[in-house]
Amino acid sequence: MRNLHVKVLAFVLVLTGLSLCYYKVTRLGLPLFPAKQTEVWTVEARIEFKPKRDTPIKATLFIPRGPTGYTVVDENFVSSNYGLTTEDDGVSRSAQWAVRKATGYQVLYYRLHLARDPTAQTEKPPPLPAWRPLNIPN
Repeated sequence: MRNLHVKVLAFVLVLTGLSLCYYKVTRLGLPLFPAKQTEVWTVEARIEFKPKRDTPIKATLFIPRGPTGYTVVDENFVSSNYGLTTEDDGVSRSAQWAVRKATGYQVLYYRLHLARDPTAQTEKPPPLPAWRPLNIPN
C-alpha cells in the first residue's frame, strides 16, 4: 500500500507508451521491426547570426504545417537560453525565439520529421472508358 501511487503512475506511463507505439504502427504505418522500412522525410532549418552588441533578439521563422499526404511524426526546436513561442493563425505557422541579451555567435535549429499518411486521399486519375469493339455495318 505504501508504494501504490508509484505503481499506478508506472502502469499509466507504460500504457501511454504502448498506446503511442500502437498508433504509430497502425495509423502512421511506421515499421515495428528493423527488417521493414518506411519513407520518413526530415526537414531542417538553421538560423545563424552574430549580434553587434548585448541586445534583445527576436527571431521569427515560418514553419510548415502538415503537408497534404504526410503526417508530422516529430518536431524539434533547439536553442540555448532562448524562449520559444509558436503561432498558428490558420494560414501560416511561425516560431519565434526571443532572448534579452545575446552576445557572440548565435545558432537556432528547427527539425521536422514527416511520414507518408496511408489514410490520406490521393487523387487518382479517372478510369478509362471500357473498351468496346466497333460495330461496322456491312
